[in-house]
Parts: sequence; C-alpha cells; structure tokens
Amino acid sequence: AAAWLPKRPVVTDVGSKFALGTARQWLEECQVEHATCPRSVKPKLPTRVVDISMEGETGRVKSHINQASEYGEYAALSYCWGGPQLVLTLKKNLVSMTNGLPVDKLPQTILDAIRVTRNLNIKYLWIDALCIIQDSDEDKDKEIGLMNQIYKNATVTIAAVSAKSVSEGFLQPRTAPEYVTLPFLCSDNTFGNALVMKQFNYDSMHPLNKRAWTLQESLLSPRKLLFGENELVWYCQTERNRYAIGCLDNYGILPPEVFQRDREVQMEAPEAHSVWVSVVNDYTKRSLTLREDRLRALYGVTKELEPVFQDRVGHEPYQTKRLQTV
Repeated sequence: AAAWLPKRPVVTDVGSKFALGTARQWLEECQVEHATCPRSVKPKLPTRVVDISMEGETGRVKSHINQASEYGEYAALSYCWGGPQLVLTLKKNLVSMTNGLPVDKLPQTILDAIRVTRNLNIKYLWIDALCIIQDSDEDKDKEIGLMNQIYKNATVTIAAVSAKSVSEGFLQPRTAPEYVTLPFLCSDNTFGNALVMKQFNYDSMHPLNKRAWTLQESLLSPRKLLFGENELVWYCQTERNRYAIGCLDNYGILPPEVFQRDREVQMEAPEAHSVWVSVVNDYTKRSLTLREDRLRALYGVTKELEPVFQDRVGHEPYQTKRLQTV
C-alpha cells in the first residue's frame, strides 16, 4: 500500500541522524530548486549572532558582533522562555559573551538549536536572549525595530513548538501516537494495510503557538523547521514536508513578495485589510507577560505591511477598520 499512500509512520526520534539529515536535504532542495522561495543570497547579519563554529572543538560558543556590515547565513530560534532565564546577554557580561560561553552552561532548548544549526551546516544562530542586551532599553528598542529583518532574512527558523520552556529541549524522542491498522484496497486490486491515527489540533497542542511574541516570528520566517509534539515539519513558500499530520493555519498568510528582497508587496485594499484582520485575530488569542509589549510584539509584521497600507489602502474606510482592529 506504500505506493498509494504518501504518508509514512511518524519518526519519533526527531534528533536522529536520519531526521536531521532529511531536514538538511529539505533546506538544500529549497535553496536550489524553489523559485518562489528567497534566493540563496547571503543577507546582512543581525547586530549580534551566536557563532557556533568552534563548539565541537572548544566546547564554547561566542557572541559575534557585526561591526562592518558583514553578510552570511544564519538560523533563528523561535521558542518559549518559560519564565526567568539563567543565561542572558547583559551590559555586565558583554565582553565575556564575545570571548566565549561554555555550552554546558546553556539550557537544553538552546543546546538543541545549536545541534540542529550545526547539522544544517550554518555557522551562526540568532537567539533573542543572547543576541539582545536584555537590561538595555535602548538596545531592546533597536533590535525589536529590526525584528522583521532578523526573521525574514534568516536562512531558516528553528521552531521549538512543543517545548514549554527553554530548559525543556525539543530533540528528545517522542511517544508515537496511537493508531489502528485497517485493510487498504490498492488500485491494482491487491490488499495492503493503512495506519490511521487521530488528527491533532496543531494550534491548541503546542506552547509556542500560545505566545504573542512568537506569532510574528512564524509569519515573517520564509523557511521553518518545526519540532512538534509528534512530528518534524518543514515549511517554506513552496511546499510543506512532514513526518505526520497536522496543519499551521496562520502560516503563509503574508503575501510571498514579503520574502522576495527585490520585489514590492502587491495587494489590493480588501485583501490587505483581510490579512491584517487575520493577523490581529490570531494575535489577540495569545498570551503576553508584559502588557506594555502589546504593540511591540507585533511590530515586525506591522512594519512589513505598512507600505501596503500607505500606498494601496489610502481609502479612509480601510484605515479606520485597521485602527479599530488594533
């Protein structure tokens, strides 16, 4: 029956060589073959990235500061903090972070992200806790203002969708979902077996989709590698590959031109308003620790859509509706 059933049994060990090798293959195929995905052109690096290139030899990673408009590939991490963080970049440890941080001091989710990034043959990793000076309002305001570029320009975003906190990690083996075996009549009139399992609700099951800050990370990422409760999923602007079932309702809601660096977003007024309403509807269902972050946590998306509203949604009714949704 395998010739007629495209799905395969769930791969429960998402950290295996096979799973991570498949993820690397997905990325390479996307960069080479997908015309609708961002071209394989190295973007400008964010202000800070974590250099993982020496981790295997020295057991340390270090903060790399982009001081000369450097360009290069980097991965971005989307994850839940899950409370106070033990490892942060602060004013007092800026120098020590650039000298190197022992990996045995890092929480499990960050360790797992480093492992995935290394397996994807990417040198740099962007992590908000380590790449933004967390006790500097000036630096936070600056980097939040660049959030749309940070995620949009990332080669791939690694999403720890099933982890409730940074200490939990996301590469541990999963428990296979329950399934039943049913007879399957193939097109050549032979009988085989089909494994049937209950479809799960992606949005309600994963902690990452309950946090307000992570919505724009999802929407702005042109490529995403998601480590879920029962599956490893690849999303890009061209296709979706997965080792299970489920869906992401909000992925792909932004027009594809957002991710093409040399193209303008083309949307008519009603379509632009519909996109904005969908974003706000999703956003307002999510939780936020600090009330004052309500607008900041969505700033990257509004910054991407602002030219559309300014240039193509000049009609007063749509501007009014947009303000009402906020």
